[in-house]
Amino acid sequence: MAAFVICSISILFRCPEALETGYSPRDGNLLVPQNYISLAVTVFRSFLENVYYSPARATEAESYPGIGESTSKGEAMKSSITCKWQGKLAFSSRVGDHEVRTDASAAHGGDNSAASPKMLMMVALAGCTGVDVVAILKKMRIEVDDFAMTIESELTDEVPAVYSAMHLIYEFAGAGLDREKLRKAVELSQDKYCGVSAMYRKIMAITWEIRVRE
Repeated sequence: MAAFVICSISILFRCPEALETGYSPRDGNLLVPQNYISLAVTVFRSFLENVYYSPARATEAESYPGIGESTSKGEAMKSSITCKWQGKLAFSSRVGDHEVRTDASAAHGGDNSAASPKMLMMVALAGCTGVDVVAILKKMRIEVDDFAMTIESELTDEVPAVYSAMHLIYEFAGAGLDREKLRKAVELSQDKYCGVSAMYRKIMAITWEIRVRE
């Protein structure tokens, strides 16, 4: 079977015109009977369908991203939360296994029983970049005694009021800390890893600084 297929392929590639005429274009002599050509095409197609594109090979291809048609490569990751009204202007949101409460200030008709929804944007930024920095410093084998962040924001006075800028202050405490490595850790977070910072940078100015206490 293998030899026959190879021979058939050789004939087809050496003289594709024979598919229609069965004659060699070089000297006009009969190259091979027309029914042989048809048989070669049939065998070649059968080889592709039953051997090369077998179910086993298809399953194997699907298990590697970028090969099988069923790959999910490039698809967006989806997530969701649920948010339930708690009376007046308070809400309780279910975020994974956690509950996050929000409320408005008394000046805006709320009870000030929880954080402002808008200010939680700063919490998201601090939490996101903080995780990056701690993980990167751990890989650098840099140990700090304390680490905190302060975020200062600028809010427009229009309606709706939006943040126009956020400034992060990274504060590290420890003896003999390598300031260059601290700077590198923050840069990697801000420029490469922190998704919240990347999103915010599309709509506002994001700046930062580092402070070190011995």
